[in-house]
Amino acid sequence: MKYFFLLIVCCSLAACGGGSSSGGDDPAPSGSLSGVAFDSAVNGARISVHSLPSGEFLGETSTDADGRFSLDIVASSQPIRIEATGGFYIEEYSGVSVGLSYNRLLAVVNYQAGQTAPVTLSALTTIATGLAEYHMAQGIAVSSAIDQANQSVEGWFGFNPVFVEPVDVTSEAGLIDEAGYQYGLISAGISGLMFDWLLENLRTPEEQATSVFTSINFIQKAYTDISADGVLDGYGNHGYLLFEQTRLTVNAYRNGIARGVLLALGADVLASPDV
Repeated sequence: MKYFFLLIVCCSLAACGGGSSSGGDDPAPSGSLSGVAFDSAVNGARISVHSLPSGEFLGETSTDADGRFSLDIVASSQPIRIEATGGFYIEEYSGVSVGLSYNRLLAVVNYQAGQTAPVTLSALTTIATGLAEYHMAQGIAVSSAIDQANQSVEGWFGFNPVFVEPVDVTSEAGLIDEAGYQYGLISAGISGLMFDWLLENLRTPEEQATSVFTSINFIQKAYTDISADGVLDGYGNHGYLLFEQTRLTVNAYRNGIARGVLLALGADVLASPDV
C-alpha cells in the first residue's frame, strides 16, 4: 500500500511538472506577421520566413492582389528574415507589369513570441537587410545588427521602414507630411528614375519589363551595394554597379530618386497632383 501511495505521488508530481526533467520546455506561443510586399503592390509573391542566423524555416504564405499577407507562426523570440519572391507588380511611372523573377524584397526584424507584428517588405527594408548583413559580417550580434540597420534607415528617411505601410501614390491621395505617403513617393521616384535611364540607354518603353531598368532591379542592386561595404556608394563586391551604360552612383540615391518623383509629377501619374 505504501508503494502504491508513492506511485500516485510521483505521477501527480510528473503531471504538474515538478517531478520530472523529461517533460521539455513549454511550447512557444502562437504569433503572426502581417503586412505588405510593396514595389507598388506585389501580387502573388511567396512570403517565406526563416530564423537568423540558423536559417530554420518558420513558415510561408503568399500575397493577395494588394500585396498583403498574413502568416501565423509558432516560434520563440528571435531574429527573423522575411523574403518575398515571385509574383509581379506594376511600375508606378510607366504602368508596365514586371515580374520579380530572381529579385527579392527582404526585411529583418527581432520577432517577439506571441505578438502580432506588422511588417513591410520594400526597397527600404531590403536596403536595411543588406546593411544588417554587412554589420553581421563585421562580427556584430544578429539582433543588434538588425536594430542598428533598421534604425539607420529610419534616420535617413524619417520613418520606420518596417512598421510604416507605404501608400500607392498612383491610386491614393495623401499629404506630403504623412510617412506612408512619403514612403510611396520614394517607390514612385525609383520607378521614374528607372524609366528615365531606360530612355537614356536608347531602349523603348515596350522593352522595360524585360530590361534591367525596373525598380525591382534597382532595389536588388542597392541591396548588393550596401551589403558589400555598409554604404550606398554604387560599389559591390566586384566593382561598380551598372545599368547597361549607366553607373549607379551616390548621386542616384541623393538626387536621382527625387528627380524620379518630379518626373512622375510631370507625367501626371500621381493621385495627388498638388504634392
